[in-house]
Amino acid sequence: MRRVSTEPATCGQGGHGARDGARRSSLRVAVPVVTLWLLAGPASAEEPFFVQKIESQGRTVTAELVDLDGDGRQDVLQAVTYGMPPDERRALRLFLQAPDGSIPSTPTLETPIPRNSAAYDLYDVDGRPGSEMLLLRPRGIGTMSFQRTPEGGLKADVRDAQIPNDLTIGVSSDERGLDRLPIASAGFGPEPWLVAPGLGETFFLSPAGALRTRIASGARANFFVAPQQLMVSESDIQIFLDAARISVGDIDADGRPDILASLRHVLNVFYQQEDGSYSHAPSRTIELGRISMQDHIRGSGAVRTAARDIDRDGLADLIISETLGGVMDAGYNTYIHFNRGGGWDLSAPDYAFEDPEVLGADQLRDVDGNGTLELMRVGINLSVLELIEIFLTEAIDAKLQVYELLRSPDAPPQPLRPSRSDAWFEVKFDVPLDFETSRPAGFIPTLEYDFNGDGFADYISSTDGTHLEIFVGSREKGYPKRDARQEISTEGQIRPGDVNGDGLTDLVLFNTRRDNQPVMVLVNVGMLPGTVVQQEIKPWPK
Repeated sequence: MRRVSTEPATCGQGGHGARDGARRSSLRVAVPVVTLWLLAGPASAEEPFFVQKIESQGRTVTAELVDLDGDGRQDVLQAVTYGMPPDERRALRLFLQAPDGSIPSTPTLETPIPRNSAAYDLYDVDGRPGSEMLLLRPRGIGTMSFQRTPEGGLKADVRDAQIPNDLTIGVSSDERGLDRLPIASAGFGPEPWLVAPGLGETFFLSPAGALRTRIASGARANFFVAPQQLMVSESDIQIFLDAARISVGDIDADGRPDILASLRHVLNVFYQQEDGSYSHAPSRTIELGRISMQDHIRGSGAVRTAARDIDRDGLADLIISETLGGVMDAGYNTYIHFNRGGGWDLSAPDYAFEDPEVLGADQLRDVDGNGTLELMRVGINLSVLELIEIFLTEAIDAKLQVYELLRSPDAPPQPLRPSRSDAWFEVKFDVPLDFETSRPAGFIPTLEYDFNGDGFADYISSTDGTHLEIFVGSREKGYPKRDARQEISTEGQIRPGDVNGDGLTDLVLFNTRRDNQPVMVLVNVGMLPGTVVQQEIKPWPK
């Protein structure tokens, strides 16, 4: 056994991390200092995770750490496919954690995934302990719940919340796999609503299956019709259907949840009425006008919009992220519009981030745990020299910048165009590529998780698919050095959890690209600098 203290540690190796950035505010957080006892298993003093492998047949398309049976312990959920269409078989494999903390090597239950399941979510929607699996299906939302049997096994119950006389966008199973989609929404009150995107509409259902409302959210379609007599595609007509992105929040400052359905060209706003209902037609439509005629004709560019309460004043603010042009003339812009008493002034953003020759993506996240959201911007330079470097080095150079979004509640909009030096901190990293699969060699580096429990996001990288590395984040110093490195295959994807209930982030790592690969449960052993846990835990079983 190994004693791990919450006092700052000195383990880890040197490395490059984020540049220190200017900081305009500070936060002091008091945390309890306790001691964590762990059975470290094969992890060395330099390795942040104990690794348990679950051998598997077939191709793993997703895996999660989630409490399925309501006993307070997180279990392993794995979705696998066997074979190829038309004879492909899809199944869920569920591994229930035992009272001593062990996870079995064979599934507690293996059960078929209901046919025509296009995407999934996990959420406790029935009020009983344990999460349900929500499945987007052609006629609505399927709910799979799991209960222990008297014999100690597990059984699955499936029920459908169906939409009357209509179809969702999930008209068939996803041939590539099974991806996670936000289906359960907690923004409407004590009871979650189930959100089912449709073919030009969006449907909202109760967990019991009652239709709460349906709105004309809109959609955008692009068709490819094959030239006559030419067999250039697998069918004569194909479609790319872009359903509206749904956000829920108080937009008009009346204290009730409103719905924003955002598309490429317009925002459709649905205000909740006094009786709690919504009209089918939008209460207000806002034209965006951000796509050029050239991008419209050639189908390039993108406009991504979402409503979030960034400054935690109870009102939904607006983020607009746009990509302009094609690969060789791309531009990447982000605009933040604070809600000032009942709406947004789209002509006067509070923040404007504009980068030419860059492809990028945005994310709003509370990086430091202080209750407000920061803007995370990931950008890839696509100059000719950069494209040449990608093929020579088989890696993409990326830059992640994090910005604080500060405002005075009474101040009028004053558009700010922050420069690179205004970033709270910046992380430069490379994403090695696997040209055989046309994907990154490992999982995508991320600032999603806090591994030492101090409330500040840490940076985890998958290197070239053979190691993982962790850089512990700090409000004062950013990401100055690499704090841990562990040899492990990092192909595929990661999902977070807390398997042993110590308050530290654990991971499940799974490979979606190759058959017969193990699912790996990575248990955080608490060796990172500044580790803080809330309670003592039992040793992790061998």
